Amino acid sequence: MATTDSVRSVLEALTPALLIAAPVAFGALHEGSQTESPHGPTSAPSAAAHDPEGAGDPQAAGPAAPGSPPTLAARSPGLSIFSVDVGQGDASVVLGPPDAHGRRKTLLVDAGDRGRSRIVSELLRAQGVTVVDYVVLSHFDADHLGGFVNVGPSKSLLWDRDCAPTSYFPRSRLFDNGGKNKPTDSARDWQRCAWGDTLPVPAEHVQDGELIGEVLDLGGSYTATIVAGGGYVLGQKEPQRIAKADSDNERSIAVLVSGPGDFDCLIEGDLIGQEYGEERAPLEGALGAELKRRKIKVEVLRASHHGAANGSERGFLESIQPEVVIISTGKNNHGHPAKRTYDTLGAVHTRLVLQTEAGTPPSRPPAFLETHIANGTIRTDVSGADYRITPLGSVSPQNGLPTAEFEYSCTVAAGCFEGERGPQECCRFCSTGTACGDTCITSGKECLRPRGCACDP
Repeated sequence: MATTDSVRSVLEALTPALLIAAPVAFGALHEGSQTESPHGPTSAPSAAAHDPEGAGDPQAAGPAAPGSPPTLAARSPGLSIFSVDVGQGDASVVLGPPDAHGRRKTLLVDAGDRGRSRIVSELLRAQGVTVVDYVVLSHFDADHLGGFVNVGPSKSLLWDRDCAPTSYFPRSRLFDNGGKNKPTDSARDWQRCAWGDTLPVPAEHVQDGELIGEVLDLGGSYTATIVAGGGYVLGQKEPQRIAKADSDNERSIAVLVSGPGDFDCLIEGDLIGQEYGEERAPLEGALGAELKRRKIKVEVLRASHHGAANGSERGFLESIQPEVVIISTGKNNHGHPAKRTYDTLGAVHTRLVLQTEAGTPPSRPPAFLETHIANGTIRTDVSGADYRITPLGSVSPQNGLPTAEFEYSCTVAAGCFEGERGPQECCRFCSTGTACGDTCITSGKECLRPRGCACDP
């Protein structure tokens, strides 16, 4: 949705670090029942006695710059998920709804590569976050772990070089997958601190199936559930690892963020969906089948492994039916995201794909699949059954489609539409070419999607 003139003038005046505080208006929070773990209702985890609020952040001290916009806690009663642009890597920040004092429970999933912790800490400060509740390290690849450790000049978001906690060390729970397959400097620093006895919250290892289904309370009936990790997935009748799940990617922790309006966002780490090279464990398929059995449709999917060819397996995507897919990628030597991934997303009729950056080489998706490169962090705000996708960078269309700054307004039942529109209005007029789903394609090309909100003039 194009921003108003007043908001646009504010955005243009702000630094990139503060763009993440751009305002989004929502209605009242829809109350609903609490998501239950596979073992029945789970009470909210108790906070650890240690309160790191006020401790020094190794990246930079002090509040956001004077004149920055008010934090989201003063504006929205719902959930916010930031797919952080950390280049070729992965980092997510999840903020629950504000409590009576305006504080939001905070979950961090990964922190990008070495030197990227500054990006995550800037986002946290701009959102007014001083205390983090939960941290999940999906696995031990450097482009997920690097921002959490002290190696060379890189500084950890969580602890100093003596393993003393910073203000962003989690006060409730810290998870990893056990890290048996990564004898790297980054992995050793994590193990030295997170597995030692100097920190107030020891790391819990998602490696034997016991923590699958663990529910983290985010407040306001929003939850985050561990649905995969260590080679195990949700819903197995008894703890049994998926066959051949041996690599660190295959052992990734996956987290399902859920809300009272049936909204779900799946963050996969580098979970594997199909055989590719030495990785052969079909974890995505097993997870997708269980989510389908539970009638869970995933509105927003954080694509696994930066859109690599060994993730985003077709059967998995058909099971969870994602409305929006977000791919975290940057310049790389791996061909992320893969053309195979885009072809599969098109085949299952995914409505919208957003990349944080272009990747290497830039993929050419099918013409009927609407895709954009956000050139920055991508924000998802949720209130009950309503959610909104907002790219916070300078959006450029993958398919050469004309576009301006926009947001996608979505509901769990009806899907996503660009801009604010009435039920009979078009979200995109096709002045040239022809309408295909929600996009415009060149005349003469075959349209493989049902008619959506694009209209011929």
